[in-house]
Amino acid sequence: MTHKIRIFTAEGCQPCIPIKELVEEGRLDAAVELIDISSPAGLEYMKQLGLDEVPAAYKGSERCQMRINEGDGFLNIICPSDEVSEPVAADESRSVHLHTRIEAPEE
Repeated sequence: MTHKIRIFTAEGCQPCIPIKELVEEGRLDAAVELIDISSPAGLEYMKQLGLDEVPAAYKGSERCQMRINEGDGFLNIICPSDEVSEPVAADESRSVHLHTRIEAPEE
């Protein structure tokens, strides 16, 4: 079964802005679904996955890495179960890693 990649964002999350823009422009290397953690579905995923920072990407229950390639401006998403046929060259690995810590809402 193939899982869709979900990217979790939040209102007011500055590092989420370029991620959302790249997804909306189609400048990424995977099909994704953007989920705001303040939505009912987002809150449910947040609890299930134990999210503690955004932006965050998951394929099923696996946490994926997101990188913005400084060379071409594309969003690269790398998940643990993805097979890589060729190693990434050192000069292609420059990326921006930004996250905003979040806390689970109290019930």
